[in-house]
Amino acid sequence: MDVLVLEQEIKDLRSELYKLGRETNKYSLGEILKVSQKLDEKILLYQKAKISFPLFY
Repeated sequence: MDVLVLEQEIKDLRSELYKLGRETNKYSLGEILKVSQKLDEKILLYQKAKISFPLFY
């Protein structure tokens, strides 16, 4: 996966988390947890990509 795409997805997920955090009633529906898990997955992929190809950054 392209690192630039991952960077944008991470930014988008962070923004979504902040927005959901302001809408506290969605917390009980598990929306924040779902987005947080997606964010964690993307961050791990990003870190693996950076380690795999450190010369290109």
